[in-house]
Amino acid sequence: MPWFVAIEGIDGSGKTSLRKWLYQELRGRGAGVLSIPSHCWLDPDATEIITDAKYHERVLSREALTAAYVRDKELLSARLIEPHRRNRGVLSDRYVWSDIVYHEVLYGTPRAVTAGAYRESAVSRPDLVILVTVSPEVATERIRARGVAADNRWDTLEMLRRIDEGFRAVAADPPYQTPVVELDNSGPPGAMLEFARETLLPSLSGTTRD
Repeated sequence: MPWFVAIEGIDGSGKTSLRKWLYQELRGRGAGVLSIPSHCWLDPDATEIITDAKYHERVLSREALTAAYVRDKELLSARLIEPHRRNRGVLSDRYVWSDIVYHEVLYGTPRAVTAGAYRESAVSRPDLVILVTVSPEVATERIRARGVAADNRWDTLEMLRRIDEGFRAVAADPPYQTPVVELDNSGPPGAMLEFARETLLPSLSGTTRD
């Protein structure tokens, strides 16, 4: 049966590695699956607001920023998630939880405000949220190993600690009632994927390929 899974967590936690691994494993088992971005960029006004705030540090009202993100995800839901969700599984690397957490840390928007805006919207709700966890210290080392630590202001150790706290708070009080699986990626290489193989793949691989 088709499904929509959102993978969340701090930078350096292993979200993207898990998403790529799930995609390859599911395809190898004959399951239909689509991997999607966290933005669709189909609304020019929303795109300008999001990119100006995120990449150019332009100061915008919290209301305008929240509305832009919700609009972008409503279009992502209507144009991409829902049409494909009818026939195949959909994997998203970051989704609503990330917006709730990062908006509080970067822009000072209370988690409850962003969560409320999404609850009242037409944004698709995942069938499952996978929260990939790792200590901010380990995440920082992984980011440094990529050579991109200086590029993003949210990838410092202090910011990662705040973001990690935010994800844990959202997990304790999620914006809607969606099953959550927490995967600890602080162990040896491959341990998280082996756990995912045993716990996630059996339920997700039932989606047949077109």
